Amino acid sequence: MADISKFSTDQMFRSREELMAWVQNVACSQGFVIVTKRSRPSYLGYISKIVFSCDRGGVSRKYLEVYGIETWHQVYNSLNFFELDTFAPNEHWMDVFETGLLIASRYNVILHSLTTTGSLTFFPLRSSPPPWYEHVAFTIGYINGNHFVKISLAEGHPMPRIVPNWFRFKYECATAWATPYMTRINKYEQLLYGNRTPDPTADPTANSIPVD
Repeated sequence: MADISKFSTDQMFRSREELMAWVQNVACSQGFVIVTKRSRPSYLGYISKIVFSCDRGGVSRKYLEVYGIETWHQVYNSLNFFELDTFAPNEHWMDVFETGLLIASRYNVILHSLTTTGSLTFFPLRSSPPPWYEHVAFTIGYINGNHFVKISLAEGHPMPRIVPNWFRFKYECATAWATPYMTRINKYEQLLYGNRTPDPTADPTANSIPVD
């Protein structure tokens, strides 16, 4: 574990470039970096927000492979908003389809995204799953073309097919995340396509059947 006393600093930075130079030349030698800033004062008082983090293992570079450079920058920009007393402008709205794998991997949860154009399930990319009874799942619905809402589904509900990039970029240890849910994924496919029963373990891009 890194020595926190060595890692911490009271240094002030005059620009983002100066901060990044310190991160690259000093802080990364400790193994990981978390940088915080204070918000403007409000009725809640000052609140510290994490505004930058990195790791020597290069996880951010791995997401470049998953998203591609253009989408990676879009995702980064959408999350790069920390004002507390104003609504985020459109360019900082988060798209669950783009960030689903990131959310699932960061919080080690299962995420379902429900839309009229393509419902999907996101599993973590790089972790071994805990026992099935400790799994945590969230369902987000996209409504009115501009809003995401949390949805509660009945126990044992059918599950949408798995996002294709999970098959392409998951670590081998993450494969077991899908194992307990094959029956439920297959049930979703049966409801969606009637008598046609696609293989729920197959990469969805391997056939021409639409998502929804």
